[in-house]
Amino acid sequence: MTTLKMSLPTKSLVIPVGLPGSGKSTLLRGIEERYGLAGFRYGADDVRKTMFGDVSTQGNPALVHGAARAMLEVRMAEGLPSTYDATNLTLKARRPLIELCDKYEYTAVLLMARISYDTAQSRNRGREEGRVPGHVLDRMNRQLNDGEWMKACQQGRSGIPYFFDEDTTDIEVDWLA
Repeated sequence: MTTLKMSLPTKSLVIPVGLPGSGKSTLLRGIEERYGLAGFRYGADDVRKTMFGDVSTQGNPALVHGAARAMLEVRMAEGLPSTYDATNLTLKARRPLIELCDKYEYTAVLLMARISYDTAQSRNRGREEGRVPGHVLDRMNRQLNDGEWMKACQQGRSGIPYFFDEDTTDIEVDWLA
């Protein structure tokens, strides 16, 4: 059991990168609750739950992610710390988020999951809601192993990605002015 310590400017966009079941949402909910940041964590699954009643109904991915990014942009326009809760596995997926950071002068902070594939599979199977089909998880894992980690490390205005692993149970943030 470890706690990840992060120092972040208030105008930060935390962009988690990792497989479903890696613990991204759990850790981000912890930040939201610990620091009383209502609305800090938002993503495509929140749109799916609102629009379809559950996260397993995918809907049109472009429209779903577009709606989620629009909600994120409302928050960023107010200068509030934010996160886009999704797998964010590829440069293509992260590019619109980096563009929002540039537009609102935010620091992009990559929160990268270093979780074994076996652990992600096990956690995914244990989910009551939002279970990802095995073949999709396999495809996502291949994306991560095709150099996306290095590309992710080179992306973002912060220049310093944060990593968490299977033992990380909490995140403490030192919010910088």
